[in-house]
Amino acid sequence: MIKNLKSEVSFILQRYNHGTYRSRADKRDLLNKIIKDLLDLKIAPPSFRFLAMEHIEKLVSLWRKQGNSDKTIRNKMATLRFLNDKGNFVIDIPTNDDLNLTQLHHRATVHPKINVAQQVSSPISELIIELQTEFGLTRTEAVRLNPWLNIQKQDMNIPRSISFNRRERFIAIYKPSQKEVIIRLKRILDEKNCLAEMATERHVLNLYNAELAIQGVALTTRFRNTYANNRLAELSRKSMDKESAYQVVMDEMGYKSKRNLMEAIL
Repeated sequence: MIKNLKSEVSFILQRYNHGTYRSRADKRDLLNKIIKDLLDLKIAPPSFRFLAMEHIEKLVSLWRKQGNSDKTIRNKMATLRFLNDKGNFVIDIPTNDDLNLTQLHHRATVHPKINVAQQVSSPISELIIELQTEFGLTRTEAVRLNPWLNIQKQDMNIPRSISFNRRERFIAIYKPSQKEVIIRLKRILDEKNCLAEMATERHVLNLYNAELAIQGVALTTRFRNTYANNRLAELSRKSMDKESAYQVVMDEMGYKSKRNLMEAIL
């Protein structure tokens, strides 16, 4: 197993020998360390072709426990994306936003310029977008949400098992449009637990990504930040002071700091 994974790394780095010798050596070292982490976690696949989102989430969790900085984890994720691209493995790799890997400097946030939910063909893709805009979920949380278990009358509970940062949080259900999304989600699920069970999680997210591409929408578009802006406006109308409002939205969306939130909404 380890021999096959290392052979795949060697083949790809020999085939795509761009960059300096040092940069290629750094990629090789980093990928070999990732292989070791997969083995230590006892989740190493026989080939990178079989690497799944669950494996990557466990890797990120391990790296955080090891004290890796967000910058270090972003570098590891970038190397995995390089391997995925050059090896044509079609691994469904979560975005840095899904994993709450924030930059330390300000970067331009890609906001949706059209009502994309009304443009896509599939009701599944439409619901994934609306769960982001109406509740501030990540796309992965949206497909894993179980409305039968995780929704009460006034709150949506995001348990640790599906939360992007493995921290439980609660999101207020305070407006009719949210309730309408929940009704449609339950209707389409019928007896299934979540959207990921409509096919497989990978297939559902591939459908979602394909529909965004057809509409010319960047996969990095942060639909969930529409929720942040709307929620802050709603709390302002209730005369809540700014600092308290920021804290409410940070808690509901799982942001670690006010700076992370401000980078998202600007």
